[in-house]
Amino acid sequence: DTLRELTDGFGGRVTGSPTYEKAAEWAATRFKSYGIQNVQLEAFTIPAGWQRGSASGRMLRPAERPLHLESIAWVPSTPAGGVKGEVVLVDDITADKLRARTDLRGRIVLLDTAKIYADGFLKALPLFHAAYPLLKEAGALGVLYPDRESNNVFNAHDAGWGATMSALPIAQLGMEDSKLIKRLLDHGEKIEVAFDLQNQVTGPVQVHNVVAEIRGSEKPEEWILIGAHLDSWDFGTG
Repeated sequence: DTLRELTDGFGGRVTGSPTYEKAAEWAATRFKSYGIQNVQLEAFTIPAGWQRGSASGRMLRPAERPLHLESIAWVPSTPAGGVKGEVVLVDDITADKLRARTDLRGRIVLLDTAKIYADGFLKALPLFHAAYPLLKEAGALGVLYPDRESNNVFNAHDAGWGATMSALPIAQLGMEDSKLIKRLLDHGEKIEVAFDLQNQVTGPVQVHNVVAEIRGSEKPEEWILIGAHLDSWDFGTG
């Protein structure tokens, strides 16, 4: 019943969203209802508040067709009307390689994540943090980030893993659509796409952890810490 209240009553709880804060208050009330005396909402601040808005995209050539895409979290909206440009593949996001490229201005970058992650997720992650500002500096209009699930299913995630805004609009593109574009590029086709992301972005936001203390009866001066996520991504059931 408790799990049902949380998932069905609140749903997705992206960090810093009003839904998350309501869920934090609910959790504190729940702990108190169990007879726990010391329950606190512990405040901390994230750099930016972010909530998902609308997303749409189309391939314009060589054949017009819809693209399955959503916004990656903590990325800005596109300009009004979206961005449109030729697709260029990027399979190396090290700083030297990006600075050496002269074909990014006015283009939309498709990341070849299979090659970028070839040496492991943790090794590649800091490269992404540095790559987006460099792509913007090089004149890229936006980024297409392929998902990893079949049938164009999406996995929500953050561009920087720290509630900080990305330098560019980044659209999470369904795996089937990204592989289609990659195949066309491999055959020498020129691909033009357009996408539009509209997200709600705010400045620094105060968020609350929920802390409940059950004082031990035999060893009250010692601690056992148990933690869990209260926040959740917004594509699942929460």
